[in-house]
Order: sequence, then structure tokens, then C-alpha cells
Amino acid sequence: MFFIAVFSWSQETRLKYVGVEAGMTFLQGEMSNIDYIRRDIPQYYYDYSANSLTCFSHRSFIGLKYELFTLNDRFAISGGIRFSRLISSVGKNGYYRSGTEYYYWRINDDDLNTGYLRINEIDQTSGYLGAPFEARFLISKKPRFIRLFAKIGTEVNFLVQSKTEVDFYDDSMNKYNDAVASKIDKPKNIHTSIYGGFGLEIGGDSRPSVNIEACMPYFILSSHSTGLVDAFFGGGFQVNIKIPVK
Repeated sequence: MFFIAVFSWSQETRLKYVGVEAGMTFLQGEMSNIDYIRRDIPQYYYDYSANSLTCFSHRSFIGLKYELFTLNDRFAISGGIRFSRLISSVGKNGYYRSGTEYYYWRINDDDLNTGYLRINEIDQTSGYLGAPFEARFLISKKPRFIRLFAKIGTEVNFLVQSKTEVDFYDDSMNKYNDAVASKIDKPKNIHTSIYGGFGLEIGGDSRPSVNIEACMPYFILSSHSTGLVDAFFGGGFQVNIKIPVK
């Protein structure tokens, strides 16, 4: 009965669109693995001091979406499929490049010796296949060429692949890449998020249109799910190109 009701409602909907979306989200977080870093190095998030570590994480995505409007043409729901790539980095960066730009990673520790590697940066790239669901409300009542809207959405992301690479201070240490990578937290197979947003819809009813929107706030609901950098909050932008369908 539920599917029959949804099908009947979609048949009565005046406006339907298919579209392509793309965007980027900048995330804030903290490094998941600090036990192997020498303790005299302070850690700050988004800090540009030459004496501290910098955590950086962002995701870019592209997807396909189907959108249905209600009969008053102001409220819409949409869903689709989305591929995203999450890039996380931990390095020693600063405004002044003349300072020491590496940090020490403990590679072994026994009763006799403790060995360290000098690392410039650790990068982790993860690919996800996601299923977003969004609800959108057009604030302007009368049809206009440009209309303001607000939205709320959620998505479930499934991990497709992940790779960790280490940029060593000395290239001769590249042979330890797998040994260091094995100590880094791997992304969880599934993570979910919820987000809000607002933007402009440019284009008239029953004609191709473009949505330009700010996506914020963006919350990752499950902690310790994104690997190298435990990302939990962020914001970004998104562009949708939509074509009406019958």
C-alpha cells in the first residue's frame, strides 16, 4: 500500500526533474593516530604554526538526482546516487617554509632501541558510494526566475576503496610506507551524515534550472569513521543542473 501511495503521489506531482550535482565539503577534525608521533610535537587543528601539526580533510562529490515537487510547487523531495572522494592529510606546514617541516614517527620500540622516521605528510584518500535523501522548500511563493530555498538532507556512504600514502623526508625511507600505513586507522565501511543548506534556484518552472547552494552545517554522525582524520563537522557548496521530465 505504501508503494502504491508513493507512486500515485508522484504521478500527481506537477514538476519533476532529473539532474547532475557536484560539490565540495571542507571538514574539521582531529588526527586519529597520535601514539606513534613523538610527544614533544603539539597538535592543533587548522593551525599554521611551523611548530605544530596540521590536520586537513575535504570531500568532493558528483552524483545523479531525481526531484519531485508537491502540487503547490514549493516543497520538493529528492534522492539519488552520489560518488564522493574524501582526502585527509596530516603534516607539518606553516607560512614560513624555511623551518623544520617534518615530524617523527616511531617505527619500533623495544627494550634496547627506539627507532623514528622523519615524515613530511601522511595522506589518505577514500572513495565512497552514497545514497542521499533531501527535502527542499522554496521560500518564494510566486514563480520567479530566481528563488531562494532552504533544505535539509541526509546520506549513507559505503566505502569503495581507501589508500594511505606517506611522504617521507628522506626518499630512502619509502620502503616503510606499508609499515606506517598499517598503523593508521582505516575508514569504516559505512558512515552517515546529516546536513542543512540554503541557496538560489535559477530558472523558471518546467524549464532547465540551476541550483547554487551553501551546504552547512554538515555533521558526520558516526565518530571515528573517516580514518586518518576523525572528521565530524564542516561546510561547503554544491551546484545542481536540473532538467524537467514528464
